[in-house]
Amino acid sequence: MIIAPRFHALYLETMTKVFTECSEKTILKLDELLEGERLYWGNTIELDLEAKFSNLALDIIGLGVFNYDFDSITKESPVIKVLHEKEAVYGILFEAEHRSTFSIPYWKVPLARWIVPR
Repeated sequence: MIIAPRFHALYLETMTKVFTECSEKTILKLDELLEGERLYWGNTIELDLEAKFSNLALDIIGLGVFNYDFDSITKESPVIKVLHEKEAVYGILFEAEHRSTFSIPYWKVPLARWIVPR
């Protein structure tokens, strides 16, 4: 009997690989941005790390949970908009969680979006 199949060694190895690959892509992107800043602006370097780590989290969750690569680390993701970055990411994750835990897929029923406020 398997009590917790999500903690199987193969699964953990796969998730570690996802974390590592996404983290390495983030480090390379940050190094590229820092090098560009040093070449053109001198000693002052300012980065929006909250946005960079949000992109990292989106890519890790996308690959680990949905098997979808948003590729938001290397380019701007269509999922994330500049002005509403946090709201878009959290909204998508909330909706994905809701749909994965709700027993009846009402969103597939025509006109259900008019009955169920979301």
